[in-house]
Amino acid sequence: MSQTNGQDELEKPAWREIISPQEVRRYYAIRHGVMVRDTILIWAVIAIAFWLWAWTDSAFVWPLCALLVASRQHALNNGVHDGAHFLLFRNNSSTSGTQATRERLTPMYSSI
Repeated sequence: MSQTNGQDELEKPAWREIISPQEVRRYYAIRHGVMVRDTILIWAVIAIAFWLWAWTDSAFVWPLCALLVASRQHALNNGVHDGAHFLLFRNNSSTSGTQATRERLTPMYSSI
């Protein structure tokens, strides 16, 4: 702490010199278009991986497809995690509690 005119003043955190509070708030903005786009792309990658595996029927392609599907399942789980922290909807009363959030989001974000 530094003293200015006899008064104690808290120093600014170091991160405020790099990024402003307005920029930090921008990361918490709810962007439904991004969520919908990402969900569609994730499901498209899963479908393509299944199609590629079935079309080639190769022992070398199967592990790559399995890794692709597993990574996209993890991405879908991140969407459920955001929902559990109320980062997907403006009206938090419709998603009160983690059980309600899980019931609402699981059909959309669950994998095959």
